[in-house]
Amino acid sequence: MPLLTTQSAKGYGLATFLPTVAGAFESIATITGSSTSSVEFTNIPGTFSKLQLRYSVRSSRTAGNDYMNIIVNGVSTGSSYVYSYVENSPGNTAATAGIANYAPGISTYISSANTSFPADFHSGGYIDFIDYADDNKNKMIWSPGGTYIANASTLGRVSVMGCIRLSTTAITSIKLQCANGSFSADSHFALYGIKGS
Repeated sequence: MPLLTTQSAKGYGLATFLPTVAGAFESIATITGSSTSSVEFTNIPGTFSKLQLRYSVRSSRTAGNDYMNIIVNGVSTGSSYVYSYVENSPGNTAATAGIANYAPGISTYISSANTSFPADFHSGGYIDFIDYADDNKNKMIWSPGGTYIANASTLGRVSVMGCIRLSTTAITSIKLQCANGSFSADSHFALYGIKGS
């Protein structure tokens, strides 16, 4: 499966969010090709100013939406993360917003194998990890993403999430966990390091 780009993201309604990959982006690792309940990037080098993790995913769940949990350094207790979000679903006339502590980790909606979704429909988005290696700061995590099906009254959700990881410890591992199923074999994850300020 090709890497999610600004052009390909138009199918997910995310083209305005995804920046063009420039020279400041350096590929760290990619994961694709197997059906699994979680994937993990480990031994992340601390030589960048930011990290960006891009994904194109689908869950094996056959009922409703699914969620993708984001777990940093293996810590999944709700007291370790505080995040706010704005989200909307098909049929809603107003967005929902809130603040939460969440366990495990933090989460975003992803498409599932529910028959109301097209067979090849994937969710797309990206996750930024700001000052991930700075041991003097709590870590900021920011992500637009989700899934949306037109004319489906109960499926799909698009959200923007901002999170504070309540720790100054450098981020050296990022785990993405499918909450209620497994990621499909054609799901794709790509981690980049970003240089500069």
